Amino acid sequence: LFMSIEEQDPIQVQRDRLLSALKPMYVLVVDAGAGTTDISIIRYDYRKETKLIEAETIARQGFIAGGHEISRALSALWKEKLGECLQEQGYQEHHIHQTLCTLVTPEERIRQTQEEINRRKKLMLYLYELAEYEKHRAADPSMSSGGEVELIYAKILQQIKIDDNLDGEVLNQALSLSTEELERVCAEVLGSALIGAVDLPAQHGVKQLDQIFLLGRTLRLPKVTEAFVDALKDRIKTLRVDVG
Repeated sequence: LFMSIEEQDPIQVQRDRLLSALKPMYVLVVDAGAGTTDISIIRYDYRKETKLIEAETIARQGFIAGGHEISRALSALWKEKLGECLQEQGYQEHHIHQTLCTLVTPEERIRQTQEEINRRKKLMLYLYELAEYEKHRAADPSMSSGGEVELIYAKILQQIKIDDNLDGEVLNQALSLSTEELERVCAEVLGSALIGAVDLPAQHGVKQLDQIFLLGRTLRLPKVTEAFVDALKDRIKTLRVDVG
């Protein structure tokens, strides 16, 4: 009498038993990109039939809140600070508005010289460039300025120079931005995504998350990371921050 015996690796057998006992695992992925912040819930489940771990995206939601919106918000903050600075130096409000306004309407295209229109466009561009630089420097403290930020300051000040009495050093101080201010702006812009990250699991019956992946430089900022963690701490088993 002969019996067909199928040999199995004892380690593989033990692995299959452990995997079979596992419950489905739920992972929340928050990806803050340049234009949007996308949130997904991924379910990982071990299938006995195939002996494979299958991944399925069970929910996805996108928000128009990303790096571009943060840079625009930072540019607006600097314009506000520069306006206050010019006001303190005795310049009239209408003159300050005309100097710092970066939007060019069709009516203004007719009334203003091409040189003035180009100046306002350059101011908008340089403020945006400064915002991009400061975001990256805040996300990576080891990043050296190498004089780059001073060069951007000089380009901005060149576009808002009203007369020879303008104190450039005072304007430089107005352009300086603390890490706390930058992180506050980032957290405000990403507020809608933060609410979505809290609501999405509950909407799809996920009571507890096994892991959270935060992707993107903006989410690396301590206060921004902290805001997401605080909002989700009651639903998290493990937090992993991964910056892409």
